[in-house]
Amino acid sequence: GEVSCRGHLSSASDSQAALPSNVDKHNTAAADISFIVCAMCNNAEVFYDDDAAQWSSLGDPTEVALTIAAQKAGLRKADVATAALKSGATSSSQAAGNVPFRLLVENAFDSDRKRMSVVFEAAVDGTPQGKRCLVTLVKGAPEEILSVCTQQVANASGFMRHGSTTDGGSALRPAREIAADTVACLKNGAVPLTSSLTRIAGETCEKMAGRGLRVLGMAAKLSYVDVGQTISDEELGMTWAESELAFAGLVGLIDPPRSGIVESVRRCHNAGIKVVMITGDHIGTATAIAESIGIIREDRPATQRAISGAELDLLSDEATALLNPFPSVFARVSPENKVKIVRALQRGGHIVCMGGDGVNDSVSVKEADIGVAMGLGGTDITKQAADMVLMDDNFTTIVAAVEEGRRIFDNILKFIMYLLSCNSAEIILFLYAAVLNLDLPFTTIMILWANIIADIPPALSLGMDPPERNIMDRPPRNPKRGVLTRSTTLVLVIQAFFMATVTFAVFLAAVLTPFGRIALQSYDKAEPDTYVASIFHQGDPETNADENMSPHIAGARSIAFGVLTALQLNQAFLSRSVETSVFKTGLFANRWMVGCVLLSFGLYVLGVYVPGLNDWLELAPLGWQSWLVIFGTVLLQVVFSELMKLVLRSISRRRAMRQEGQEQQFYDRD
Repeated sequence: GEVSCRGHLSSASDSQAALPSNVDKHNTAAADISFIVCAMCNNAEVFYDDDAAQWSSLGDPTEVALTIAAQKAGLRKADVATAALKSGATSSSQAAGNVPFRLLVENAFDSDRKRMSVVFEAAVDGTPQGKRCLVTLVKGAPEEILSVCTQQVANASGFMRHGSTTDGGSALRPAREIAADTVACLKNGAVPLTSSLTRIAGETCEKMAGRGLRVLGMAAKLSYVDVGQTISDEELGMTWAESELAFAGLVGLIDPPRSGIVESVRRCHNAGIKVVMITGDHIGTATAIAESIGIIREDRPATQRAISGAELDLLSDEATALLNPFPSVFARVSPENKVKIVRALQRGGHIVCMGGDGVNDSVSVKEADIGVAMGLGGTDITKQAADMVLMDDNFTTIVAAVEEGRRIFDNILKFIMYLLSCNSAEIILFLYAAVLNLDLPFTTIMILWANIIADIPPALSLGMDPPERNIMDRPPRNPKRGVLTRSTTLVLVIQAFFMATVTFAVFLAAVLTPFGRIALQSYDKAEPDTYVASIFHQGDPETNADENMSPHIAGARSIAFGVLTALQLNQAFLSRSVETSVFKTGLFANRWMVGCVLLSFGLYVLGVYVPGLNDWLELAPLGWQSWLVIFGTVLLQVVFSELMKLVLRSISRRRAMRQEGQEQQFYDRD
């Protein structure tokens, strides 16, 4: 039967809760023993929090699910055993002296045995005189449980419930009667476990695992020891407790994937990040879950997609690293296997991010390039070994962190490329003037204004740029490469030469033609056109060129400075992506940039037209002809940038086609 762990749990004071109808339909002795193992071979607690007015739990999620399943079957550990009570808590049955089981020893689960066992002393009638009745309960991996079983609980009628309740269910019997019948069932109701029954149990386990269920085997045994015999923990240890058991049944649990996990795995695949599932679950369970969330893709044969810890033990470290394609699922793994997997991926040159929560995960988390611990369910030692702690224990958060990391790196690159291209343009502009032995296009105060007022605000806004649309659709960056590559350096140099060349061409045109005067607000047609002579240095080199210049050279500088300012501000929008068109990145996607560009441009306009300020900046007020030139150069810059990005996209596509085979191997092995 299926028992949902969702919904309302019975009240802690209501020990006669009705069973779900599907549990009643499977009311057998084997099912009852399995529920007893679920409840008592368990350290989880489920309780009602009066302050929060809701049910809460403590412990491992798997054990919490088993506790809820047992409680929905009407059985609570506190009703039958002393070990389940919280500090200071009591139950009515304990107060009456009716708690029949007392915990003697617990053998905790470990990844080698893949089992947990507990030994209780049962206070029941019918115990032979001079003897103590011990009941051992064991749960764990089905194959490991079956390997230590010699008997099977007979398929007899259940014993936990009798009669009926008003809603059609049946009522739970008193705890001492349940304990007595448990002992009787294990004493008289066990039959030899044949190879045929073992095969059927194994096939059933495979079918359950194929549905994505996490399958646990349940077993128990009955023993008698002398009353006067002193029993140590060693005598009740793993070897004695976990041998000659009676197999009770299989319990399947399903943990539905969190919302968003399928999309997160898909985004990882698109980003060139291979997601590998490493689990202690059955390989069938792990494979089914991996297929359901997209870790395993349908175009891969199962033998190439999943591997068990036992198979991994047969491979050397070198052979593991050479697995091609690298498996997407590792099941029934040990802590040593996890370290081996991490090292194999690192040996292949990959950056490994390993997540874990338990103590057994701490070594592999420490070994990985990026260790991730769970903040809610993780152990302290794993958190200390990790580089990052997830406060919500959600895989989707890791994917979001990858996206944010890529965004930050992209914005750093944009910031650097923008500033270097703008500053390089100014340097190239002065080199042009020096090579041609011309007057400098700008004064010192103009350069300071360009670097501080025009460049810095837009550059800072690039740090606030949202992620590009394809940020999670491109393969990881080689960590050995610097921020600037040959291609990005070439791009910024071309951008710098374009801005410098256009600005210098406008400056020359304004100086060598009447345009330098006509495009000013103060244009006087009566003034003679003496615009050529003074641009070239003549006479004494110590003579201040500004004193010998024609009046309209100041106008030429004003127009050229307006062009450079506009080009640099427009370059901020063009720098939002190296390859993507500005019409796709959008002009208003980064509101910080819009504000900073408007601020810088507004300050430039004030510097041009405000009396006193324009004298300090040595700028002349511009006429409408100048603004036509300025906006024309901006349009030219957009066209040039789009053509360059078109070429870059074409190169990227050809490169991707050449590396398609290598990338496929990367996706398989990364």
